[in-house]
Amino acid sequence: MAEFFAPSNRYDVAAYFLAQAFNLDEFAMARALPGTPAEVAEKTGFDEGFIKETLERLVGQGKITKTPQMYVKLTPVSAIYWDYIIFAIDNNDIAIEGETEKLVKLCRSLAKDPDMYTPDKPMVQFPMRCIPKGKAIKGVPGAMDCESLEFMVREAFAKGELSIERCWCRVGVATWTEGEYNEETAKKTTPSGIYEGRRPVDGHCLVLGKTAKHWRDTINAPTPTEEDVERVLADIESRNVILIGSNSRLGGNICACDFATCYPNGRFQAWANKPSRFKPVTDADKCAKCAKCAELCQLGAIFMDEDGLPQVDPEKCLGCGNCVVFCESEAKEMELVHPVEWIPDGDVHLFTPMAPR
Repeated sequence: MAEFFAPSNRYDVAAYFLAQAFNLDEFAMARALPGTPAEVAEKTGFDEGFIKETLERLVGQGKITKTPQMYVKLTPVSAIYWDYIIFAIDNNDIAIEGETEKLVKLCRSLAKDPDMYTPDKPMVQFPMRCIPKGKAIKGVPGAMDCESLEFMVREAFAKGELSIERCWCRVGVATWTEGEYNEETAKKTTPSGIYEGRRPVDGHCLVLGKTAKHWRDTINAPTPTEEDVERVLADIESRNVILIGSNSRLGGNICACDFATCYPNGRFQAWANKPSRFKPVTDADKCAKCAKCAELCQLGAIFMDEDGLPQVDPEKCLGCGNCVVFCESEAKEMELVHPVEWIPDGDVHLFTPMAPR
């Protein structure tokens, strides 16, 4: 069984996942989706009332989702399953034991296997984009509101369109490292020092816009308070984390990633991340040549040249701004390098279709 809980290119993992996620009746209904209860009843022969009751329960468990018109199945080989099932477990206080524990571990495995799709039906990938730290781009001419975490979060909160979730990459690493989740283990396994707490709203995964409304309606996501907003913004700004968000001007999901937890879970690689519109530049006269910026760069994008000055590898740099924020000599600043068209002026895709092999 352990082979399914590690990165693998075995394509029968999807079938094993379905066996863990659904019993036979549930699987028949899920297979008949998308559709309304009446449409599923016609395809399966089950009673419509029984179907609606079952589908609603599966939505609450994060195993399928729904739109206002119909119920929708999620791909069995996608990091999306990690989000829906893990957050449903967290928000609805579902015990992680027995079959649920197997499902959680398998979700983690599936998050590491984003390439399991048919060659003739390639995965439709919507890239995530790096969002620079607010302090790094403050005052930079041309910076847009959709590039400011503080602006986006406060606007979403004012509209009632914000959800805060625990980062289950961090919670998962802390849990599987020593077999249980506790504060000491969680902080020890997160070099950035961010701690996800014990309630969903204690976390640092941010969901904005229509996606937040959807999660509130389907998996019981909590409504954050103003104090929650202040805490999460201060935490993120003060930590060495890389902000990765939906590549759109209309919100979506924003994750505060660090390689110690996000990279082992495969999420960072799966997203085909796109750089921000900015890159760091160094004032050689102010630079203390301390190399701290090279040490803290989680992407390995900064190296010291023969004169002891930091240089940036453009192939690795995502323009996260951490080197600017944490430069003690204030020798760095962000420079705008991409036009406004770099960020699509469109809607955020709620579902990522992916065809399992």
